[in-house]
Amino acid sequence: MTAKRFVHPRVCCLPKESLFSKPNISSLRSVDVGTLIALPGTVTRVGATLVREVEKKFVCVKCQYEFVSTADITRRGSFLLPPRCPSDLDKPCYSTSYTPSSLAPTCRDYQEIKLQEKISHLAVGSIPRSIVVAVQDNLVGRCKAGDDVIVSGVLLRRWNRNPAPEMRCSIELMIEALHVEHHNERKSFVHIDPESEARFNQFWEKHRDNPLRARNLIVSSICPQIFGLFAVKLILVMSLVGGTSRRDTNGMRVRGQSHLLMVGEPGTAKSQLLRYAARLIPRSVLTTGVGTTSAGEMVFPLFRLPV
Repeated sequence: MTAKRFVHPRVCCLPKESLFSKPNISSLRSVDVGTLIALPGTVTRVGATLVREVEKKFVCVKCQYEFVSTADITRRGSFLLPPRCPSDLDKPCYSTSYTPSSLAPTCRDYQEIKLQEKISHLAVGSIPRSIVVAVQDNLVGRCKAGDDVIVSGVLLRRWNRNPAPEMRCSIELMIEALHVEHHNERKSFVHIDPESEARFNQFWEKHRDNPLRARNLIVSSICPQIFGLFAVKLILVMSLVGGTSRRDTNGMRVRGQSHLLMVGEPGTAKSQLLRYAARLIPRSVLTTGVGTTSAGEMVFPLFRLPV
């Protein structure tokens, strides 16, 4: 009995116990390192698809002994070479110099994605945390930003840079994925029962003569815990609904989606409105200044409104 090449067994549907299933990234502890876990979250960033060497032959310079070295994912794919030649000759070889073999190394597809905690599972005022997930082989290219997934894999510690003498240690947590389960279908699918459809038709039939009144009722129901701010809520609803794309006289396509920039003093319900909007849209990603890169834009208001 022989195993086929390019067969990748996947581990999924772990037991719903605290030992295996973790509710969020904040629940990960040091005792979980090296264990198999299942972690839900939202994909916020997808890296480029790479071809990474996983096995490579090296040759001892002194005795010409050949051995295979495996890349260490916790050291960002670097190969761990033995401190001395591992030859099994009668006379030991204490050489520490090796050269790569002329044979082609074994390579695998590799990709890194960033997984963020689900906003709905966090308390008000909490900052969502993120973790790097390494996917390989047939798992590469299956995720895109905004996907809701459950990642099953092994929790590892990874060096931010290869360790060296007299260099400060910098370690982060990562997951080597064994399986990725998508939940987009469950999230984006909305089942409308006949009763809800009848209430919808009845609502618009009631306000047929005055549709703006119906619009005002819908806008007022957005983020009801925030009083007032009708104009801001109306603009938010218009951004969520979007428009229709068109083509100008030159044939250039103009998209119907619009951007929304909210600038205001602290405590003016900006985050509350954005959180409510993220719950309305099935595929949405809510991030903060801590979860973004330095390439983002920063806006400073250079004017004051008359009092």
